[in-house]
Amino acid sequence: MQKIIVVLLIHFFWMSLSVNAQVNTFDSKKYSVEELQEDFNYLRTQIQNKGTVIYLYNTKKKTDQYLDSIYSCIKEPMTGIEFFRFIAPVQAFFKDVHTGIFPSATIQKTFFENQYLFPLYIELIDHKVYIEENLSSNSNMSFHQEITSINGIPIETIIQTCSLMLPRDGYDTGQPLFWLNRDFSYYFYFIYGPSESYQLELKTKKGLTQTEIVQGKSLKAIWEVDDQLNPYGESRNIYTQYNDSLKTAILTLNTFNDKTIKENHKASFRRLIRTEFNTILKTGYPNLIIDVRDNDGGNSGDGKKVMKYILKTSFEMKKSVRVVKNKNEEDLMKRTRPALNGQFQRGTYKPHKRGFDGDVYVLVNGGSTSAAVVFAATLKRNKRVTFVGTEMGGNPIVMGGGLWKNVKATPNTKISFMYGNKLNILDNLELNTGHGLIPDHMIENSYEDFILGKDSQLLFTLKLIDKK
Repeated sequence: MQKIIVVLLIHFFWMSLSVNAQVNTFDSKKYSVEELQEDFNYLRTQIQNKGTVIYLYNTKKKTDQYLDSIYSCIKEPMTGIEFFRFIAPVQAFFKDVHTGIFPSATIQKTFFENQYLFPLYIELIDHKVYIEENLSSNSNMSFHQEITSINGIPIETIIQTCSLMLPRDGYDTGQPLFWLNRDFSYYFYFIYGPSESYQLELKTKKGLTQTEIVQGKSLKAIWEVDDQLNPYGESRNIYTQYNDSLKTAILTLNTFNDKTIKENHKASFRRLIRTEFNTILKTGYPNLIIDVRDNDGGNSGDGKKVMKYILKTSFEMKKSVRVVKNKNEEDLMKRTRPALNGQFQRGTYKPHKRGFDGDVYVLVNGGSTSAAVVFAATLKRNKRVTFVGTEMGGNPIVMGGGLWKNVKATPNTKISFMYGNKLNILDNLELNTGHGLIPDHMIENSYEDFILGKDSQLLFTLKLIDKK
């Protein structure tokens, strides 16, 4: 099995090199085998010594064998981007969404400066890729067409290769596909490299193959076209809409990142959520939908501020917050100890005296991660809400997280990486299946929904309310 994994890594590595040869905008400096080995050992040691959930899904023996096999394949000098492509699949092996590997800051900067980025937004549905937005000058393509290959590479290969370069929590595969769907041009750039032009093979309505060429564009040019096509884009993070006929409030929380919220709203999360709930409560509406789809987390304390309005009894968010104590231990509890500080949402909290008493529904998907999972897991334990959507991108039982500064750079290639140096135990460990929170009603996005612009998950929830 280990040999198969290494063969796959080498295959992806050489495939990437051949594609990247089209336009080389990355640093061409070659690092020696000794420098690359030093970098890999540094990354490996940091993650294995300080990562809390590093052995939750793989034994220490299996992990050592896997990492040893990769180290043994570092036999030739590589550039920084080549080395990144070679080791990036390691993060998928670790199965910790808070353990990630990224190109160096210098290489990442080239993405924002490059003139030849892939100029289409895509929609990934059931491992097929469709055109969601055509930001190129080629008007021969319709927004819903299926892309079957890019530059001669089958789309299935692209999706598989890119997804292996992304972290995930446990056995969930939806979270990496979510990020690939949202930032396809970004990941395609680093894994395959830019091209002055991209040859697309598309499927027509009659099932025939249509070949089109699109010219690469800078990020600024892509954004300019996007702004023209979508002049009224939503920039708010917290807002409420109302369905008066069903007497339903729909509260959107698309992040718990305090910095982002402050920048976009010029106000704190506490103030904003108080204002929203004051208005919701004044309506007297008996139904509340909370939309945390695409919420990639932030401060789990923000979720607490929301739950004070909707939970009816005292609640706790985390059973335990732990950090590494014995780096050589493999067992989760022997490896870690309770965190010494007390500000990590481990206490018991009382609800507001004047809260929401009606029925609550929560919309979730693979982009709902980190603090959004802590929020959802607390609601699930308290049996207060009905969940609708797809599997969340984080584990509601046990999950890593970032406590202190956990972003490092290797000494030579400066490849960036992070690791989960905090352990969140949210529920009884015996309940861990290695999957994200599974909603009460699993509603996948379909091709028909994409074509018609339907939000099937929200519509399903409104139908539940209508049938009461």
